[in-house]
Amino acid sequence: MGVPILLKQVLVTGATGMVGRSLVNALLKKGYCVRALVRKKVDEDILPARVEQVTGDITDAASVCSAMAGVCFVFHLAARLHVNNPSPDQKEQYQGVNVTGTLNVIEAASSARVDRIIFFSTISVYGAGKNNQAVDEGSETMPDTLYARTKLKAEQLIDQFCADRSGAPEVTILRLASVYGAGVKGNYRLMINAVQKGGFIFLGNGNNCRTLVHEEDVAAAAILAAEHPMARGKIYNVTDGTTHTVKAIVGAIARALERQPLELHVHETIIRAILNLLELSLFQGLPGVEKIGYMINKMNEHVAVRGEKIQQDLGFVPQWGLDRGMKQALKEGRSKP
Repeated sequence: MGVPILLKQVLVTGATGMVGRSLVNALLKKGYCVRALVRKKVDEDILPARVEQVTGDITDAASVCSAMAGVCFVFHLAARLHVNNPSPDQKEQYQGVNVTGTLNVIEAASSARVDRIIFFSTISVYGAGKNNQAVDEGSETMPDTLYARTKLKAEQLIDQFCADRSGAPEVTILRLASVYGAGVKGNYRLMINAVQKGGFIFLGNGNNCRTLVHEEDVAAAAILAAEHPMARGKIYNVTDGTTHTVKAIVGAIARALERQPLELHVHETIIRAILNLLELSLFQGLPGVEKIGYMINKMNEHVAVRGEKIQQDLGFVPQWGLDRGMKQALKEGRSKP
């Protein structure tokens, strides 16, 4: 017989983020002993008292090693996350956390003879889609942001490490769709705020696609990837099983908030004219110009990704559709202090 789950020690990096907290709660519910590598200890409203908190930094190899003792699974979420139009001086931070930090994790896990690492990557490694065509795990990667490039570099580092080292831990890579939940941030938080205020401006007709996944579905997929023998060495996209237009997402947010926002549409020709204008040398160097152009491009791009592989291989069944997920996320988000 194998070791009972309640005796298995797992390590979670990035445990204090939205996805990390959902994963920690799911692991505790299943009976795992959970250890979290944190930069500073947090209160019980962030991580339950049953979680063993080990202070350290993902970029410091020694602190990663100290957290790894006796661990069977590592869930590596810690990352320098996506920000809109990062400045050039942030490149070193992305490299340090996303690439060097991942190397520290896999080297420490190898030395500690960890069974499996679940590495959380992103569908952003595929880049923006073309004509709403959905891509899968075999599609070409064309990352177009600093965040996506460093996450793909970390994936490649993992592949090379496992190829070069005998006895290296098994690794499963999860490429997450845009994750939403009670602590959602970024562009989706901007969308929610706009609907709450009574209006939303669509850049184009709103039919460009997005691929999403609820935080609790991510946690379920990650545990499956750790426990299932077929997940060894695989890459999986993790989605809610479908793609959604921006118009549908705004509609789900409005229904969750019980609002009927005013919808304004900016024609694509006007969008292109604005972008062309912003590219003129007359405007270069003005505060906010690059950020505006970047935001327009991101809001108007297609991101459509297929998630059938993890469903077929591991039996993963997403539980959170868009309407149910938004209602739960926004309800819990409003109840938080």
